[in-house]
Amino acid sequence: MLKEPTIASLSTAIKSLRLENRKLNNRLSESLLKTKNFKDGINDIHHGVGMKINCLAKAVGKEDAIHP
Repeated sequence: MLKEPTIASLSTAIKSLRLENRKLNNRLSESLLKTKNFKDGINDIHHGVGMKINCLAKAVGKEDAIHP
């Protein structure tokens, strides 16, 4: 036969779940920040490569190849 949970055991479980939830929220925030920083880095690289391609196209006289 199963024993009914007590108020004390339920209270302890709730406290534990709240603490775990807080930890998971902190990890999520850190992961979102890392993802945003990674995305910003990718955008910077993309922009830099685009600028270099434009300069190269101008240098070889093929500006119309970039923006026909």
